[in-house]
Amino acid sequence: MGARMLSYSSLLGLCLCGCIAAAASAPLPVENYAALPYVQSMALSPDGARLAIVHNLDGMSVLVVRRPEDEQFVPLLTGDNERGNIGWIRWANTERLLVGTRYTALRGTTFGLETRLLSAPAGGGDPRSLLRDKEEDRWGRGDKGTYIPQFQDQIIDMLPDDRNQVLVAWDLEEVHSPGVYRANLSNSRRRLVHRHVAGYSEWFTDRQHRLRVGVERQQGQVIIHARAVDSDQFRPLWRYPAVSREVVEPLGFGVNPNVMYVRAYHEEHLAVFKVALDQPDRRELVLALPDRNVEGRLVHSQLTGEAVGVLPPGGRMVTWDPQYLAFTAALERAFSGQRVSLVGFSRDEQRYLLFTSGPGNPGTYYFGDRKARTVSPVAYRYPSLPEAGVLGSQPMSYAARDGSTVRGALTLPAGVEAKGLPAIVFPQGPSTASTTEVFDYWSEFFANRGYAVLKVNFHGSAGYGVDTLRGSIHDWDRTMQDDVVDGARWLVEQGVAEPGRLCLVGASYGGYAALMGAAQAPDLFRCAVSFAGVTDLVDLVDYANRFDDDEVVRALVGNDTAQLRNDSPVGQAEKLQVPVLLVHGSDDRVVRVHHGRAMRRALEAAQKPHRYVEQPGGDHLLSSQAQRLELFREMQAFLAEHLPVR
Repeated sequence: MGARMLSYSSLLGLCLCGCIAAAASAPLPVENYAALPYVQSMALSPDGARLAIVHNLDGMSVLVVRRPEDEQFVPLLTGDNERGNIGWIRWANTERLLVGTRYTALRGTTFGLETRLLSAPAGGGDPRSLLRDKEEDRWGRGDKGTYIPQFQDQIIDMLPDDRNQVLVAWDLEEVHSPGVYRANLSNSRRRLVHRHVAGYSEWFTDRQHRLRVGVERQQGQVIIHARAVDSDQFRPLWRYPAVSREVVEPLGFGVNPNVMYVRAYHEEHLAVFKVALDQPDRRELVLALPDRNVEGRLVHSQLTGEAVGVLPPGGRMVTWDPQYLAFTAALERAFSGQRVSLVGFSRDEQRYLLFTSGPGNPGTYYFGDRKARTVSPVAYRYPSLPEAGVLGSQPMSYAARDGSTVRGALTLPAGVEAKGLPAIVFPQGPSTASTTEVFDYWSEFFANRGYAVLKVNFHGSAGYGVDTLRGSIHDWDRTMQDDVVDGARWLVEQGVAEPGRLCLVGASYGGYAALMGAAQAPDLFRCAVSFAGVTDLVDLVDYANRFDDDEVVRALVGNDTAQLRNDSPVGQAEKLQVPVLLVHGSDDRVVRVHHGRAMRRALEAAQKPHRYVEQPGGDHLLSSQAQRLELFREMQAFLAEHLPVR
């Protein structure tokens, strides 16, 4: 694609820097919530002069580059979000972007996720795969019979002093055992820096760009290896079971090449520590958060090179650096009542990107200039959603039957008393880090239709500590389900929900929880909705063993086939007394479509009321806008029939 300059207003028909659309009467169109966000991600160039933005437009993802002060942009890459999509973007230097792309493909007899790493000239021109051979197309997809690494976008070091090269991990010598390569961004040439080592799956460099740490994973064990600055030999520092409280996860280095930042357990939650590599048994606590794990990648100061915080994927940067803390506090005062997250800085840290969200604001990106003392909006995540359609949620907690505290979030419809409402209980899966994000399009959609929504961060979800996580996931049909049912009863006891007028809605493991909750407490719920839900634990274990160490799978889920079958929704179909909506994508690579089909057959055999919708080409993440819209329209119609708002 050539370096054409276009404008947002002419091509997209949307006002990027104007006001969010005027308020509309409820209920708002399904598209306002279920359409893919207009802005998927954004990155600031090292000189602070340009923005790279991934937009979603009519179901397509489009990567563009523009200057903060105007609407003219250069389009670089387009994905259809079905055959392939843009996963992440990152500036390699002021003139070139790195782009991580994703798509599904058949390897042997198994469909799985593939990632590719593209280099894109910021001024326009064709992006190219960094691991491009003559057999591959421009997305890095190869012909049959040619071995190409499945995962190609693991960047080890950006090499800021070498504008045209990066260090990447590719398993070109041994499948699933990557070596380290220096890759040229312009011509896709590569040079082997360090050969693969059997069992090693990750590599880390220090801030001086020397390879220092390797992570080995084999037979349910993790071994962290490191080498001194002046040595070629790696030696083991830590060895532990993959699911245990002894975990030590390398994050990276600060300026000191002999001190590494790691994530390990502090009391019941993961925290960040500093460890001198010559004294691996001594740790200095850097950051711990109350009642939850510290998640995300290490963030460094552009000026000093020192580690200053962590940034979760799509989340809010958490810092321990005094200057960053003071700057973030000042921004929070300026945007009172909003959640504020720093997205990125220019190299001199005078220009920055900021993301805010909160009640009335589903997400706004701002460009700041510290010298000019200005902050200006540059993009809205959901520009068609009016302020009145974003209610926000309130964190809450309740006592479970075992005496423990369960956390969650409550979203209430506007304009009505929070008493005797129809309610949605929305269990979150183990991969969900938080239930208190200000804008959640599922909860906002249901609340806009008049439902109270309780998101339940049940035991086994992220943030409760390793003992709870291991025990709860291994105990699929007990502790987690008790938390969900107890949350529904709490809603009724508080008077928020009308007895007998609750519906369980969940996705992935939340879909499992919705089905099992409805089976266990048929007197409490009116209906159940499961998107991409786990319904067959035996199949889940068998399928997981194709990709993960079987020791890890057994530690998390168990291996008692009879118990797994009994704890599966397909084995509980006879107990379901309420209507069920099942929606599953045919190309789901996380929870196979087998689960949806098996549950449909079980409900048919038990002659239970249900509706099954299979989405051709649909995945686990609702990457396709058509898939997402279909799901939400199905849920709207199902709830209107079985749990109407009076």
